[in-house]
Amino acid sequence: MKALFKNKKFLIGLGIVVVVVLLIIFATRGKKAVSDTFTVKKDNLEQQVSITGTVKPAEELALAFEVSGKVSRLGAAVNDHVLAGQTLVELEHADLTAQYNSAQAAMESAEAQLAQYQAALDSQNAKLLALQRGSRPEDIAVKLAELSKAQQDLENYYQDTTDTLSDAFTKSDNGVRTQLSSLFSGSVSTTYNLTYITADYQAGLDAQNQRADIEQKLLSWRQKLSALSDLSPKSELDAALVDGRTTLSAIKTFYERVNDTLQTSTNLTSTTRDTYLGYLYTARNNLVTVLSAVNALEQNIASQKIYVDKIQKEYDLKLSGSDPQDIASQEAVVRQAEASVKSAAAQVKQYQANRDSMGAKIAKTVLISPIVGIVTKQDAKVGEIVAGNVEIAGVISDTNFEIDADVPEVDIAKVKLADTAEVTLDAYGNDTIFPAHVAKIEPAETVISGVIYYKVTLVFESVDERLRSGMTANVTIKTARKEGVLVVPARAVLEEAGAKYVRIVKKNDGVNYEKREVTTGLSGTSGMVEIVSGLSEGDIVITFLK
Repeated sequence: MKALFKNKKFLIGLGIVVVVVLLIIFATRGKKAVSDTFTVKKDNLEQQVSITGTVKPAEELALAFEVSGKVSRLGAAVNDHVLAGQTLVELEHADLTAQYNSAQAAMESAEAQLAQYQAALDSQNAKLLALQRGSRPEDIAVKLAELSKAQQDLENYYQDTTDTLSDAFTKSDNGVRTQLSSLFSGSVSTTYNLTYITADYQAGLDAQNQRADIEQKLLSWRQKLSALSDLSPKSELDAALVDGRTTLSAIKTFYERVNDTLQTSTNLTSTTRDTYLGYLYTARNNLVTVLSAVNALEQNIASQKIYVDKIQKEYDLKLSGSDPQDIASQEAVVRQAEASVKSAAAQVKQYQANRDSMGAKIAKTVLISPIVGIVTKQDAKVGEIVAGNVEIAGVISDTNFEIDADVPEVDIAKVKLADTAEVTLDAYGNDTIFPAHVAKIEPAETVISGVIYYKVTLVFESVDERLRSGMTANVTIKTARKEGVLVVPARAVLEEAGAKYVRIVKKNDGVNYEKREVTTGLSGTSGMVEIVSGLSEGDIVITFLK
């Protein structure tokens, strides 16, 4: 009985539960309870890609010689700071240096020869141009003025003839008749004799005979000069100069023989002899002076005649113009000069190539640092022989660092060159941020554990002494940013049959909703997504439905 009563109570309770459930079902039929909503608004979105990478030097070089040789000098040791171009290791190269210097000297000599040939070519080209151009009126006028001056200079020389000869005659006549009068007795109509005795019989005889002859020459010279003037024909002036020079030369010979008699005189006191020698020396010095003047005038007239003739021919040539044969001849000269220049230029190039070859060989014996950095390896020792193409030194850049990181395939499309990034290093914690930017994206993929990645290189924005090679870097690349766009939580956007939609709460009851297709844009790192179309600011969307 008790069991039956208990079963009744159980059945009644079960019935009540069923009734309550049915009432709830009927009460909520056609309605759905909204658990979470979001009001569409405008906001700023930033898209980021977070990756992990490793700090490394921007440049890390392993260095080796191309040739073998004996080490002669070390320029740096491990941990030394070096500049670009600084010597790390040097091999012996004295023989190469000597060959280089020889090649350099040969090249400089060839360059000098080339310069000479080039100058000659320029000169010949100028002559050819002048011939081709012919004489311009101004050139003819210049040459005519030059000719006129040359002729006037010649005329001036001729006008000096009478004065020069008259002076020569006066000094000569004075010397013979006055200075030497005490040395001779007699006259031209009788005979002349020395007033002293000389041991040189022939000299005495010559002096006495020449004295009479000079007397006749002086008389003849005086007569010719008296008939001469500045207006005399140039031929007569030329003849007078020749006659005067001949007479002066004869007097000079006469003075020399008189000197011979005085030097060998036997009956003169030393005082008298010195006096006579004084007379002779005065006469002879005057003679030398006037003879030099006559000779100089003759030479000037002769030279000026040649010069006038030259200028006259040049003037005549300018009047007549250039001869075609002269032009053809000058063109041939120019071609020859051009060939000489080309040959010399080729020789310069050959010597330059030899020098450069020696320089290249010397350069291969000096191992230099291509960058500013720190020496990380130095295996060479002075005096030892090192082989070519064997690494003996290493250098890393000490100021420029970069980060190598792998970006997954799903994110690589977001990353582009010059994107900015914030970097934190495990060594300094998350509060210390180092700015950087994307400098390189390798096009080839890298497969790691079956996942495709792409290597990205980031460069720090500034030099920082805290950076060290090998540090772990946590990188956040800011790939995109939009301001003032419509946003909703990413979880509010659903997808069905390839189309995206959201659920809009109906405003009439705040419970029921309707689906609305939307177009999305940028996905932000904060969990929000841009709505390009389909919604308006203030719309309420369901983010979670119970």
